[in-house]
Amino acid sequence: MSVKDVGKDTLPLEVKKELERIISKQPDQALDVSDVPDLPEPEEAPIYRPMLHGPGLDSLAQISVRETPEQDKIIDTAVYTGPNYRFTMIEYSEILGPGLRVSTQKLLDALVMDLTTKNTRGARPKTTTAIIDLEEYMRRCGKDINKSNTDKERRKIKEDLDALYRLSLEWKERTGNQAGGADKAGSKSFLKMRICTTIGMIKNSQIVVAFTPEIAEYLTNSYIMWYPANLLKTDDRNPCTYHIGRKLLIHYNNLNNQKGGTASIISVRALLDGTRDIPSEEEVRTSGRQYYQRRIAPLIKSLNALVDGQVLIKWELCNGKMKPLSKSQQNKQDYDTVIDCYIHFEPTENTELQRYLEQMKKAKKDQPKTGTKQRRSGKQGKD
Repeated sequence: MSVKDVGKDTLPLEVKKELERIISKQPDQALDVSDVPDLPEPEEAPIYRPMLHGPGLDSLAQISVRETPEQDKIIDTAVYTGPNYRFTMIEYSEILGPGLRVSTQKLLDALVMDLTTKNTRGARPKTTTAIIDLEEYMRRCGKDINKSNTDKERRKIKEDLDALYRLSLEWKERTGNQAGGADKAGSKSFLKMRICTTIGMIKNSQIVVAFTPEIAEYLTNSYIMWYPANLLKTDDRNPCTYHIGRKLLIHYNNLNNQKGGTASIISVRALLDGTRDIPSEEEVRTSGRQYYQRRIAPLIKSLNALVDGQVLIKWELCNGKMKPLSKSQQNKQDYDTVIDCYIHFEPTENTELQRYLEQMKKAKKDQPKTGTKQRRSGKQGKD
């Protein structure tokens, strides 16, 4: 099956209603996101937007084009496997594009941001449909609006939608001992589920995706991060920049990290382990070594690109608890020295982001203590 422009007569009732609202240019109904102040989204530069997220989709957003999925040509599937996940693409030979590239991940994030504005965190989803305008999305990605670019982006987005339509996820995440379905270690396995049921682009250049009820419910019961709009503008030719930036901002938005004073510091090892765009130590060891050139240099390049792209104000190497490097460490700057360091980073400043974090830290502090462990998003504390 290939992606085609979808017509209103072929769409589910929920999608039809959403399209009719957009086409008739009626104002949005009162839709809110709990824990997110003052929607609609702030337009203070640099812009941040609220986005629902969870470990399952976060893992999907870190898949690298370096990775070769395990293919089964008989049943025509490709499988990406990681420590806590298994992502399957069906009808792999019919996919229009190269699969899970960074543009696919960016588009999914943009669609989830739209879904976030239409639902309330912690409540049953009011809608599972996300609709974004093609030209507006191009602007957010830093693309010039002209016929050549628009035609190119239209083709690319259709390929990305084609990949998302064929994708299903199964994963395990840490939820806490009291969470429903969690094992004794506090981990819950999520059964295989598709991301979306309806995809397409209608004639007035609206990108339409109906998420599955299961994914929509998972997201509305997950976490909120404030996503820097400039992250969409990172160069797709260096996907590591996008992946590193996304991981840093998730780490920064984590309320436990904020409370513990570790939100703006992460170990070099943890950051490298969080991206598959950079080869592992084992890969480097078996293919000629050059650890610094193949592991540290690409990381530094991506961090500098995040500063140039106004996702970060600055970054620097340091020791644990943000202690400065010794003179010896500054002079060496070799692989063995850097790999044991930490990275202190500062995201671009936004009043709404800081106000949100302060409100959430206060709410967490004022929350009555119980014997129930709070659900957490990945590792906390020192990273």
